[in-house]
Amino acid sequence: MYKKDSDLKKNASGCKDLTAYEGIKNADKALEKERYKKLIGAILRVCELAGFTVESKIVLKDNRTGKVWK
Repeated sequence: MYKKDSDLKKNASGCKDLTAYEGIKNADKALEKERYKKLIGAILRVCELAGFTVESKIVLKDNRTGKVWK
């Protein structure tokens, strides 16, 4: 489970560390985007193998984060 944003803003000693927080958030975004790209690639490959093509936008919701990908 993900930590709350307020928990991530503090370092191990309990002091606010906004630089580390921003770095963690940026790294998390990059990982989420990579997961999405891999999933879309897999969906497209399965469709191709089955003799189908995707003709419209695919909208997905990440159950972990709640983010909707369009």
